Amino acid sequence: MASEVAVVKADGQGIVGASLIDTDVHPAGPPTYEGLLGYMPETWRLRLRHLANTPLAGTGSGFRQIHPALHFDRDDAKPPGGGRAASDPVFLCSDLLDRYGTTYALLIPLEPAVMGVSIMDPDLASVVVSACNDYFVEHWLNDRRLRYSIVVSPLDPLAAAAEIRRLGSNPSVAAVFVPVSAVPLGNARFNPIWEAALEYGLPVVSHPGAGEGIYFGNTAPFNYPSIDYAEKLTDIQAIAAANLTSLVFRGTFDRFPELKIVFVEWGFTWAVSHGWHMDSVWRAVRAQNPWVKRWPSEYIHDNVRFTSQPIPEPHHGGEIEGLIEAHFRDSLFFASDYPHWNGDDPRLVFKALSGSTRRKLFAENAASILRLT
Repeated sequence: MASEVAVVKADGQGIVGASLIDTDVHPAGPPTYEGLLGYMPETWRLRLRHLANTPLAGTGSGFRQIHPALHFDRDDAKPPGGGRAASDPVFLCSDLLDRYGTTYALLIPLEPAVMGVSIMDPDLASVVVSACNDYFVEHWLNDRRLRYSIVVSPLDPLAAAAEIRRLGSNPSVAAVFVPVSAVPLGNARFNPIWEAALEYGLPVVSHPGAGEGIYFGNTAPFNYPSIDYAEKLTDIQAIAAANLTSLVFRGTFDRFPELKIVFVEWGFTWAVSHGWHMDSVWRAVRAQNPWVKRWPSEYIHDNVRFTSQPIPEPHHGGEIEGLIEAHFRDSLFFASDYPHWNGDDPRLVFKALSGSTRRKLFAENAASILRLT
């Protein structure tokens, strides 16, 4: 469902009075399960009350690699009154939205995504994720600039579809966040999720940080073969590429031609050569996938979007801008990745792009996909 957002001129020094949509902001949930119990049915509250003082899944304890800074979050994103980074919606709005004149920010909470794939009981995973959704809806959506991605557990697609239908009519909901799991996204078991998302005009967000193997006990199409953080950051795009291949070759976009998938924080430059490679394979062995009616790169163009962060930094100036102008002018969204350590300042990036492409990247592309009205 497209949304119209007024955009004015952006100059070469950054956003100046322009509309800005930030498509990757990570709010922190309650510090312990105590903050979630009140959102659960009574039977589950009784079952889980012994976890009241247990911390929610965070960003430091379960990783296979040791983070060089020990944690993802910037210290200056912590509220003045105390608490974790991005745990106070009022401070976040001041520190991020007011600072840059942000029109909308898409909230993508990682804690429920982690629990949605790391809790082995699908029923429990769905209950915890649903409680997290209710917590964020109640505590984070008082500012109309904040828009929410409903988190669902991929372990039970029928329960996930029910969760979308339970919250999908909320006008502050702009997308659905489906964490990756051991089952690639093109598998037909996820069809109920796509059907429910389309009923409410919602795109689907895919984001790392949950089920792609960085937590002990989680599985995915690829577990990271890497042993340190640098390798992990480099190799992560292979997981997105595998899921994109699955979506195209298993016929998801043929069954659901209006479905939009947004790959957030998986990188984007890889998608060009990956699309070319899929085209070559499809042409050579297309009898293997007779339900794929068009070139794979056409599905990517029509059904898939990407976000800017992390932005590659080529050695030669103008290379990344040339790639964006040629291949991502209509499909790339700006993302700050607030409050993480390697996030991006919209005033400092993409200065060499044309004015029309900057307007698309900073607002128009996202406004055409996210449900903002």
